[in-house]
Amino acid sequence: PRRRTQPKTFPSSSQQADKQSTSNMDFAVELLPKREKYVRSATKLRAAGVSFQKCPKDAGLLSVSFDRSWLRGVLHLPELVLDETTEGVFMNMVAFERMHPESGTQVTSFLSFMDALIDTADDVSFLGNEGIVKNNLGSDEAASKIFNKLGIHGMCNPFDEAQQKVQKYASPYMQEWWAHFKRTHFTSPWTVLSFIGALFFILITIVQTAYTVLPYYKRRG
Repeated sequence: PRRRTQPKTFPSSSQQADKQSTSNMDFAVELLPKREKYVRSATKLRAAGVSFQKCPKDAGLLSVSFDRSWLRGVLHLPELVLDETTEGVFMNMVAFERMHPESGTQVTSFLSFMDALIDTADDVSFLGNEGIVKNNLGSDEAASKIFNKLGIHGMCNPFDEAQQKVQKYASPYMQEWWAHFKRTHFTSPWTVLSFIGALFFILITIVQTAYTVLPYYKRRG
């Protein structure tokens, strides 16, 4: 009897695209050098007194900046919307930057910077409350894993200035003490007014004491 031959099957265009995307991701992961984190996570920066603010909607990845004053430091970040396509899109963009160095490293650098800020699910939750991260992945843990996977590669040259400013602001011990003091005692406008009133009372007491003691020393002199 004649042997039947099985018809050949070919992968669909969607299967080919998925395979190519996975190949690009693997290529990027193997090609990009790993680096150490040298910026604190978002929750740790908050504990050190750094505030976070969302950039305008039309701001790009390079809109990351840090402004500081004597009592306040603000890190400005663009809004990020995370869904099931985020990881693949970012990985393909990273692979493109590595294969085309003339295009720059903006995406790679941004992901590395965000990996430092997002260390755990708590960081995702905090940035979500600040309106910076919109997480449609179902869990904060899943979102943190994306950045931990994508951001361990690359260089952060475009964001060095912002990183150095953040680290310089958050490093001193007095800055952390002041941030803790504000969170503990300045929980409402009334506590601020009470604190100012207490300082004013102490100042008046010192002045009254000085006026009482000084005449005594003048008479002795």
